[in-house]
Amino acid sequence: MSRVIVAGHLCLDIIPEVLTSTSIEPGQLVDTGPSILSTGGAVSNVGLALRKLGMDVALVAKIGEDAFGDAIARLVRGFGDGLDAHLSRTSTAQTSYSIVISQPGRDRTFLHHPGCNHFFGAEDVDFDALPKSEWFHFGYPPLMRRMFSDGGVELADIFARAKRAGLTTSLDMSLPDSAGESGRAPWPQILAKVLPHVDFFMPSEEEASLVTGGADPAQKALEWGAKNVVLKCGADGLRWSDGTSELHQPVFPVEIVGTTGSGDATIAGFIYGMTHGYAIAESLRIGCAVGASSCEAADSLSGIRDWATIRDRFVIPRL
Repeated sequence: MSRVIVAGHLCLDIIPEVLTSTSIEPGQLVDTGPSILSTGGAVSNVGLALRKLGMDVALVAKIGEDAFGDAIARLVRGFGDGLDAHLSRTSTAQTSYSIVISQPGRDRTFLHHPGCNHFFGAEDVDFDALPKSEWFHFGYPPLMRRMFSDGGVELADIFARAKRAGLTTSLDMSLPDSAGESGRAPWPQILAKVLPHVDFFMPSEEEASLVTGGADPAQKALEWGAKNVVLKCGADGLRWSDGTSELHQPVFPVEIVGTTGSGDATIAGFIYGMTHGYAIAESLRIGCAVGASSCEAADSLSGIRDWATIRDRFVIPRL
């Protein structure tokens, strides 16, 4: 069984069921249904999606020594004994959490506290102590202060060590806070340090435009050293380029219940395809299939089925 290391941002997602579309005004009481408590962030969304597809994963993140941290560790163990083994715990900061407001017919709104993700550093990724793997994925550095401080030297160091360990590498982004410190970070300079060690740069179209500084973000990322760029384009699917060739994979039509984590699920599907011998085109198809499945539930993981179900439902060719 192939093993993937998934590192970076991890949080607890609190997802209330919002029954109607409404504007939320000061002093207003909004009636809701039951809430879902789940893990969120790239480490959970990508790592546990890969686990549900049948892969062996190592989850690398930082959580607090608090009730939210306990909840994350318990939820992660629910997907397999020992899956919390590489989660480091700290008493210096609270566990990160998000309140996800997903209203019918509207895009999601997040109330997010980065918490101890800001204190995650290169020392938390010990490749010598991690099980032998073939792929390293890192997600959401704009939500992790040490990853964009000092010009991104720690993030670049992590990826350089991953390449020295012989791993295929991938990097996903999140939107920098335009009014906060991540929005003021010099992302073009950071990426110029990091991308020479990145095999697959996998941000959303909007994220890519913001962090590269403008038009044709895929070309910029390739110029800065990324070997491949896979852009998540929402309802327009996935677009891949390596500077000489391009491919487009449309989304699969499904009844959408929620889109929380769907981009990460798409990444998980793509990684699954690549680590199981599928070509780029088929891996893009697998990515969109897993992403579509994720949209059939309110949280990021409940809609994802096992690999055989995904393969047969979305007509993925057998190797």
